[in-house]
Amino acid sequence: MSNVGRWMMSLSVAELATISDSVYILTAGAYPIQAVTMNSCGGLNGNYTVPDLALPVQLAVVDDGVTYLRGDALSHWYSNDLVDNLPTKKSKMADMQALGYNPVRMQADLRMTMGLPIQNTTKTQNFAMPFYRVYSKSYCTGCVPLATLGHSTCNLTVQFVQDSNTVVVTKSFSVPSSTHYLGLMFRRSIYSTIGAVLKYVAILIGMAGFLASRNTVQWHDRSPDKVESVTEKLMDMVVPKYFPRLSYAIRFDLFCYNSDLFVL
Repeated sequence: MSNVGRWMMSLSVAELATISDSVYILTAGAYPIQAVTMNSCGGLNGNYTVPDLALPVQLAVVDDGVTYLRGDALSHWYSNDLVDNLPTKKSKMADMQALGYNPVRMQADLRMTMGLPIQNTTKTQNFAMPFYRVYSKSYCTGCVPLATLGHSTCNLTVQFVQDSNTVVVTKSFSVPSSTHYLGLMFRRSIYSTIGAVLKYVAILIGMAGFLASRNTVQWHDRSPDKVESVTEKLMDMVVPKYFPRLSYAIRFDLFCYNSDLFVL
């Protein structure tokens, strides 16, 4: 791992294990594993050196990387940059930047299992074990990372090599029809609090401006030949007739375009 990836994962694991008023862990729902592509356990394949089989063996794998992006929606629409001048698996950072890609996100991915009671035998062993994932990501160097948490069950096919005390995981996949639990962990700071307050103030100002731009006129239609009933009077009090005269100072589409819901 790189030093930045090691720091990101160390900070996320430390915050996960610490009881603090500034760290929040939210549930993001439970989702059934329905397709082969929904395999969060595939990264566990590999060789693991174990000192002793007297205790259950806990497997873990960690990986970090940088995500690069190029262009925007308009450039994708008016050009072929999605298929032309693409990098290869051997491309370095300088090659990526020469092709117009810019680094936008750093991530570190940790996947762990509970203890496997592996036997000292050369026969193939199969286990269905609980699996945990900590996916830490950051959008700037040195920023406090956000973490996505996951929990599900993995099917593992394991072989033990006695000569080298090595555990070889030949197959690892999520149990079909099992449930994957998703969670989010983030930190609250003075900057996030100020940002939330400013966002709500901006929403209130926008709503007030939108409502103030709606000028309405109300009046009662009276007829000397018609007696107004009590029900009609109550309806007129609760839901009066109004005739709006719209002002386009703040249009509804403009207000929606600048809202978080529209962005999401």
